[in-house]
Amino acid sequence: MFRNLFIVAEFEFRALISDKSGLLRIVIEPLAYLLFLAMGLSSSFSILEDGEFNYLSFVFPGIVALQLFRIFMHSIYRLTIDRRWGLQALKISSGTSIFAYTLGMSFVPVTLFIFQTLIAYPLALSLGTLYTLRGLILLLGVGIISSFFWSFLAI
Repeated sequence: MFRNLFIVAEFEFRALISDKSGLLRIVIEPLAYLLFLAMGLSSSFSILEDGEFNYLSFVFPGIVALQLFRIFMHSIYRLTIDRRWGLQALKISSGTSIFAYTLGMSFVPVTLFIFQTLIAYPLALSLGTLYTLRGLILLLGVGIISSFFWSFLAI
């Protein structure tokens, strides 16, 4: 079972690596949301309640949630390709269990989510967000569970 799981995950990883523009989008997208959307809107909001309102700290989890929806779309895209070209049937008929197939197909989306969050976090800190390491770990934990949920739902 684990052998087939790793084969499916490796196949998905190779498909990801072969898409150069997709890799560039994965790196640039969360940074662009932080720099252009969050920074642009943060100058418009100056709400004060018992101290200063930090809009970047408010919007950072939303940007991470937006990346989770992208993970869902990526999972649907990869599953559609697998079904269209008969790869899913080939993988399952070669002895891969449904559980191993689902986990293997979920490996890349979960890895992408972690990668995008870890890219965006240092930039968010440098822009002035008030996220602690504990908050990042909690955000990653909830995000990983959500990423698995979206991948399983798509598959």
